[in-house]
Parts: sequence; C-alpha cells; structure tokens
Amino acid sequence: MDTKRLSALDGLRGIAAIAVACFHYFYHYHHEYGHSFEVPEWVRIGYFGVHLFFLVSGFVIFWTLSRSNTASTFIWSRFSRLFPVYWVAVTITFLVINTIGPADRHVSASELLVNYTMLQGYLGVPHVDGVYWTLTLELSFYFWMLMLMLFGQLQRIEYWLLGWIGVAVLVQASGLNEMLPMRVKFVLLLDYIGLFAAGICFYRIKSGTANRLSYAVIAASIVSAFVAYPMEFAVLIAGWHALFYLAVSGKLNIFASAPFVFMGTISYSFYLIHQNIGYTIINWGYQFKTSPFISITIAFAVAFFLAIALTFLIEKPAMKYLRKLDLSSFTAQKIRAKVGLRSSR
Repeated sequence: MDTKRLSALDGLRGIAAIAVACFHYFYHYHHEYGHSFEVPEWVRIGYFGVHLFFLVSGFVIFWTLSRSNTASTFIWSRFSRLFPVYWVAVTITFLVINTIGPADRHVSASELLVNYTMLQGYLGVPHVDGVYWTLTLELSFYFWMLMLMLFGQLQRIEYWLLGWIGVAVLVQASGLNEMLPMRVKFVLLLDYIGLFAAGICFYRIKSGTANRLSYAVIAASIVSAFVAYPMEFAVLIAGWHALFYLAVSGKLNIFASAPFVFMGTISYSFYLIHQNIGYTIINWGYQFKTSPFISITIAFAVAFFLAIALTFLIEKPAMKYLRKLDLSSFTAQKIRAKVGLRSSR
C-alpha cells in the first residue's frame, strides 16, 4: 500500500468532524440549554460522526503498527500526534469556559491538571470539554493494540477481534452491558470494539494482507451495531462501513477533493476545540438577543480558525519536531552517559 497520506481518509475525518459539531451546536445544545427554535430529531445522527472517527482510528493505528519496529516507536508516534496540541486546546478551553463560559462547564485547576494526562475519564475527574471522552477510549485501544504487538499477535489479529466482538455482542444481548461500570466498558471497549476492528480490517484489505477472516470481522462489526442500536442508527453505522470501504478503495474520489481533505487535516484540532467554546459563543448570543443561527455560524467560524491555528502552529510543528527525535537512541545515550559518569567516579 502507498504509505503516503490517504486523501480520502482525511476527507472522511472532515465529514465526521462537521457531523459531530452540528450535533453539538444544534441537538446537544438544545438538550442542555434549550434553543429558541425547534431542532429536528434527525440532527441527532451527527453524534454518529464519532463512530466514523473510530473506524478511521482502527485503520490508522494498524497502519502505524505496521510501520513501527518497536513498542517505543509506536508509543512515541501516538504521543507526538495526540498530546502537544491537546495540551494547548485543553488550556485554551479551560481559560474560556472559566472566564466567560456557562457556569455548569467550569472546572478547577486541579481537574485541568488531571486532564493533561488524558486519563480523567478513568479517574472520575470531569473533562474540560465533553468531547474528550473519546480520547480516553482511544488510549484504551492503543494499549490493547500495543499488548498484541508485544506478544506477537498482530498477524493473528482477526482471531482476537472476532472473539472480542463476540464477547461484546453477548454482553449487549444479555443486558449485562447496563450493569457494568462505564470505566470497565471503556477499558474493554465493549461498546465500540466493532468499529475499531472494522477499521483494522479495512487497512488489511487496502494493504493486500487481508484474509477471509478480515471480511468476517467487518461483517461481525455490522451485526454488532444491529444488536447495540435501534434499527435506524444501526443502518447508519452500516452505511459508514460501506462509505469507508468505497473511500479507501478509491471509488469515491469526491472525499479526496481539497475542501474535504483540508477539513480532515484540521479535524483533530477542530474536534478538540469546538464544543465548549462553541457553547459559550451561542450562550452569549442568546444573552445579547442575537439570532441563534448567527451565533452558531460564529461558533463554527471561531472553531474553524482556531483549528487552523492549532494545526499549523502547534500540531504539525510539534509532531515534526518530536518525530525527528530517535527516542530509543536518545534513551540509550542517556544510559551510556550515566554509566560513563559513574565509572569515572
């Protein structure tokens, strides 16, 4: 497979980011605070942009693993991609919501510090921004993929994924899912493993390393959606699978067009910065008797331009700089230096 960035994949990221933002600014804001206009129920489908993100994540992580010679290379790759811009976005969001944001969104400085770890969801600490719940879920996925890598199981990944999805389906079908603590479900990825798994197998198909079980995993992922969700949402998730397959197969080139690709490029920063800052803008709009449609437009614009700034001033430069560092050789040099220092005493 061409190791260059897949443009269609960026396009799908862009679609997912816009869908999630529409859900938050229209449906979720209305649920939390109330809009002055009626929000159609169908707008709720924007929430399922998250599911498309998880499909993309499965694809990208297995792609990263295939190019990582060591566990430290994989960890460093994920750290350089996720954390630097996340730290900046968390800080900006904290400052905005604690000064001019809705009171119910305020968090303390100590809670901010915990958020810097990205583990707040497992520690019972509120997220600085509600969208960060998906990041703690992503960390669980990275952990399990790292374990499979360390134990040499990546070539047998389909067996593990089929078993994993099977357990998740049994938990859902038995009603046990409602009894499990959220942290347990997050650690074990019980609600979303099908999506990550399908993304992995789409990578296997794209890279020419798929087998019959790869297709079985994708089918199992779709079946698990019909077990976990009402019919209309399960159909939507099945549609995401079809869309993803067509996009990475080069059959939907529209997703590789410049606007989609650009939105995909800034999608991570956009996702990190959009929700609570957007709610603040919309809330202020209501206070000053501004049309909510104007406020929502401003919220989109602010999130868009902040995302551009974060992507090109923080995310990309930090990632480029950090990935130039050879973590393993750097560590080895430090160890040799310490040994040499001790031996000279």
